[in-house]
Parts: sequence; structure tokens; C-alpha cells
Amino acid sequence: MDRAEFRRLAYERYYTTHAQASAADRVDDPRTLAWRARAFDRTFGALTGTLPPDARVVDLGCGTGQVVWWLRERGFDAEGVDQSREQLEQAAVLVPRDRLREEDASDFLARCAGSLDALFFLNILEHLTRPEALDFLLAVRRALRPGGLLMLSVPN
Repeated sequence: MDRAEFRRLAYERYYTTHAQASAADRVDDPRTLAWRARAFDRTFGALTGTLPPDARVVDLGCGTGQVVWWLRERGFDAEGVDQSREQLEQAAVLVPRDRLREEDASDFLARCAGSLDALFFLNILEHLTRPEALDFLLAVRRALRPGGLLMLSVPN
């Protein structure tokens, strides 16, 4: 099994093997969502406050959809992209299904040349090799409109 196939299989069942065990990823608990909303407000509120109301905002690797939910609660027509069907099933509890895409982030970015105002890419970069990360950042640059924002975080 090559690296790409291993990664595909791991992400396919990510919710079952990782996120389901984490209380922070629960989409059915109002207290968790309120806590997440406060954390996202503190972390990203000032940046998203600079975006126009009609901004095209995408969360790549959206997982259980909490960032997309938070963005939509603040009035953005945000969408989420994830390659895990399991994660997207959880996200659909919070976000309309037509705003969620089951797709590889690189494939999605390749179709978005100059059309995105903001991208969220949270706790994903550490899963990429250095060459993959550099290719990804170049794809982000091509996908963002001039002056577009990239919200990127890593856990370390």
C-alpha cells in the first residue's frame, strides 16, 4: 500500500477512529458549540470582520463542520470541503448538505482560481509532507482573490 492509499483509508474512517472520542468534536451538544463559537470569535473574529458580507469562504478539511457552522452563524455563505464521508455526515447536522463537498482539498483548489476570499485550513498542514505542503500553499495562492485571507493553524 502506498502513502496516498494509506492516507485515503485513514481519513475515510477518521471520525470513527479519532474525532468520535473527542468531546470537542460533538455536533449535538449545545454547550460544545457555544464553547467553540466563543473560541472561534476570539481566534478569527477580527480577521473575518474584515471580509465583505458576500465573501466566498471555504473551510478545507472541515471535519465535523464546526467552523463552517460558525461562519454561517455570522452571516457568511460558507462551505466546507473534506474527503471523509463520515466527517461530512456529522457536519450535515450543523450545515446544509449542499454547502459540504466530499473532495480532496487539492482537487477543489485547482478549480477555484482567483475565486476565494478566505480559506480556513486548520490542523491539517501537519499531515502533509514538506513538498505537499509547499504545493498546497501555491495552490492556495492561486485560488485566493488578491487580498484574500488564509487562516492556517497547526497543533504544535
